[in-house]
Amino acid sequence: MAIASVALYVAAVRHLQPVHPLLLPWWALGVMFGLAEVFVVQFEIRQGTVSFSLSEIPLVIGLFFANPANLLLGQVVGAAVALTLRRRQKAIKLFFNLSLLSLQACLALVIFHPIVSLGNPLGPAGWAATLAVTHTLDVVSSLMVALAISLSERERMALGGLLGVGTAITFANSSLALLAVIMVWKHFASSWLLLVATAVGFLGLHAYGSLRRTHNRLRVLYESNRATESATDVESMLRSILSGAREMLHAEIAEITLFGPAVDQSASRITLGPQDQWKIDRDVWLDPTQGVWARVVAEEHGVLVARPIKSERLRTYFAANSIRDAIVVPMRAEEGMVGTVLVANRLGDLATFDEQDLNLLETIARHTSASLEKGRLLERLRQEAATNEYLALHDGLTGLPNRVWFLQRLDQAIEQARTRSGSLAVVLMDLDRFKEVNDTLGHHNGDELLKEIGRRLSGALDDDPVARLGGDEFAVLLRTTPDGAAPLQRAKGIVRSLDATFEVAGVQIDVRATAGIATFPTDGEDASTLLQRADVAMYVAKEARSDCEPYVQDRDPYSPTRLALIAELRTAVEQRDVFMVYQPQVDLRSGALTGVEALARWEHPRRGLVSPGEFIPIAEHARIIRHLTLLALETALSERQSTLSKPLGEIPVSVNVSARMLEDDRFPDEVTRLLERYGVPFGGLCLEVTESSIMADPDRSRAVLQRLSQAGVRLSIDDFGTGYSSLSYLSRLPLDEIKIDRSFVTRMAHDARDASIVQSTIGLGHALGLTVVAEGIEDAHTSSLLAGLGCDVGQGYYVGIPLHPARLLDWSKDRGIVPALAAGTPAAR
Repeated sequence: MAIASVALYVAAVRHLQPVHPLLLPWWALGVMFGLAEVFVVQFEIRQGTVSFSLSEIPLVIGLFFANPANLLLGQVVGAAVALTLRRRQKAIKLFFNLSLLSLQACLALVIFHPIVSLGNPLGPAGWAATLAVTHTLDVVSSLMVALAISLSERERMALGGLLGVGTAITFANSSLALLAVIMVWKHFASSWLLLVATAVGFLGLHAYGSLRRTHNRLRVLYESNRATESATDVESMLRSILSGAREMLHAEIAEITLFGPAVDQSASRITLGPQDQWKIDRDVWLDPTQGVWARVVAEEHGVLVARPIKSERLRTYFAANSIRDAIVVPMRAEEGMVGTVLVANRLGDLATFDEQDLNLLETIARHTSASLEKGRLLERLRQEAATNEYLALHDGLTGLPNRVWFLQRLDQAIEQARTRSGSLAVVLMDLDRFKEVNDTLGHHNGDELLKEIGRRLSGALDDDPVARLGGDEFAVLLRTTPDGAAPLQRAKGIVRSLDATFEVAGVQIDVRATAGIATFPTDGEDASTLLQRADVAMYVAKEARSDCEPYVQDRDPYSPTRLALIAELRTAVEQRDVFMVYQPQVDLRSGALTGVEALARWEHPRRGLVSPGEFIPIAEHARIIRHLTLLALETALSERQSTLSKPLGEIPVSVNVSARMLEDDRFPDEVTRLLERYGVPFGGLCLEVTESSIMADPDRSRAVLQRLSQAGVRLSIDDFGTGYSSLSYLSRLPLDEIKIDRSFVTRMAHDARDASIVQSTIGLGHALGLTVVAEGIEDAHTSSLLAGLGCDVGQGYYVGIPLHPARLLDWSKDRGIVPALAAGTPAAR
């Protein structure tokens, strides 16, 4: 703009002549231009300040009554003095305004003289020239101001507001200037009346500017209140308040400082700065010797720090924070002062903050305090609601979800699985002998153990949720379960994650858990059914001394069919309707009969023959197993002595014993009584027990087995290799034989690993001085392999099926099999 001004002046302006012989000196024009720049009207548009003055009046007067050089000099000098001394503009802005004014003066002279020369200067030609000049300069000024604001704020500036207001004011000022020219031209003595008209025009413009500023503030306050009320959290609410305060007060910075709960605690500070920079500092330590917040708190009213700042201490402090002027007001609540609100750096060079701004900010602070109290109340209510919801859905001891949460999540998972035709599983587990921990170490340490178990289960699971349902009972939801045995294996892995010892109160505690698993949709199609059937499976696992069992409907003691079977089985045992069949055991080298295993059978009056795999678990669950075991022992010993001994010799008869019997201290005495009653010699009875039944309570089991051995009972470990036992412990038991589980025997001909297990078991048994029995022999090849490996005794469908006593005698005659005690004769061999 400065270069354009120089070019215009040299090329077209310096040769122009004044229109009227009355020539005003440059200093007179300078005074008028200076006063016009001092008394201005400001309009706030977005982040910029647009100022309008009465400068058109001295400009038009100069066009008529001054030569070009005096007009240009008077305008530049008068404006420079006013802008420098009064407004204290920065150098870049001062240079911008002076360049714009010089460009306007040159453009005015270039446009005015050709038009006014067309006719009477006081007639239409003069009017047209004046209006053309002033409105052209209005457009040029608006364009330059818009460009400057856009460049400085990196934001596109709309010209609508500038041109709309500027055009109206320019027309009014031009009309007033033409009246002044006519009065001076026609009647110079009446020129003083211009002062009255000018003053009225200035006051009108000033009133319009104030009204517009008030309207804008009310609009912004309304919008800020709406945004505050619609905010969903405290941070959004404070951002809306600060944004509104900054816009209403036309400031660069708005800031809220919230005091800590106590004097010695840090405060929080939220700042909205230039270019909408948002900053939250939650650890601010306030120094009462710096800033003005301490003075605001002490005096309980706002402090206005206008520009220029008079206090040296405040000027130094604010300069360090890039603050030129500021207002700080207190925020009050029921408990007293809770913080302060600050706005700083009034935009524009025409004015600083005033008392009106202070009153407005105090109103904003009161509104902020109320909104903050409301926001804090809502936040507290939300937190309390969230806490109550958490407590309603979580276990207070372990922090795990509780039964209500688990059922809700299970319902959701079932719906998803049903929609996607998927599957899921529920694992229910509880701790074995947890009551002993409470009784020994106290309930407090029992609670600590439950916490540790909750942490370990959570760590063992990735995305599958675990919950504590109550007491020592926990549940796991397996949301993705492929077909086959995978869910059961995963459930067993969860149970085994608790195998490592826990340390509670300085004591190492060995915790074991038992679990049951039920799957959707196979075992149930709703949450309560799945949980109930997982509970059934868990109790089946307890009775089977297993770590985890799947739900099987036939083993569910709570199904209507099984409930009826319980009553019928109890009646059958009481009426001795349960009978025994006998499966032969032979020497694999000589083929001699070495013994028989007595197996219980039940002929149901309507259902026919009931499988032992079905009624034995029922007897276990219904606590009929003791009576059933004693009935089986008595029947087997009676038939051995009365039916089997004479034709078959003094062979032992084997009877399976439930784990519950090893927990009964009366059992050895009852066995001894039966042996004496039927006159069974030493070695005539063999009791088969499983590894898991012994290891469930090793000390008690060992004592019972010792008493049985002393009574002349042979002892056998049944299903050897399928349980979890200590070989060093088994070696100290009074055992006579071990039976290799049928699962290894049936596969050994086709699976090298099973063959190796069988071979190792035979070697182990012989090393311990025990007879080794293989059960489950189904073919001659397997029998031959076992004999080759040195196995002592064989049993299975290839050897002989379970038979009634009379048919067993026929079987022995048909096969030419004789008792092992008579095997030394040539015929027997």
